[in-house]
Amino acid sequence: TSPDSPESRVRAALACHPETRALASGPLEAVEGGLSNHAWFARSGADGYFVRLGGRHASSFGIDRVAECRLLESVADAGIAPRAVICDPARDLLVTERVPGRAWTRADVLLPDNLMRLGALLRSLHAIAPQAGWPQVSFTSQARRLEERLAALGVQDRELRAHADEAERALAERPAVATACHNDLHHLNIVDDGGRLWLVDW
Repeated sequence: TSPDSPESRVRAALACHPETRALASGPLEAVEGGLSNHAWFARSGADGYFVRLGGRHASSFGIDRVAECRLLESVADAGIAPRAVICDPARDLLVTERVPGRAWTRADVLLPDNLMRLGALLRSLHAIAPQAGWPQVSFTSQARRLEERLAALGVQDRELRAHADEAERALAERPAVATACHNDLHHLNIVDDGGRLWLVDW
């Protein structure tokens, strides 16, 4: 493994913290699917952990790692997300407890009972009052930023742009409400432990 490989970098970052030093020399099971981050499952004794090394260009996606650390404290306290063991923006390192369960599939999202469960979870999330240090995110601005990145790659979708314009007009007519948001409610970011749902990958 080269010194600049994601695994070498994450092991070096893990070794910097007493809480995660044992993970630095242990087995790391790669988790596939991230667009910009690298992720692994790790174990120390009987405890399992999720380890994420952030992408080096996260800021270009509008990601604020310092704010993410603060948000994770609040959503973990509310029982919505796993608790962070280490959140180190300087090293792009996040280590959280690994909750038991499985990530949802596309089919899971379509089940009416699951939609009710997800709705209840999101009500709990949106009831959390914004805290000092959380940045305000404009979904319109975020969508435009991502659209510009796609356009630079030669990807354009006029039908999607028309739908987006319609959604933006509808949202502009409603009073703005400041609340905690996940910002990437993909089915793979919903973990079902059989009794409750957890949101991951904030």
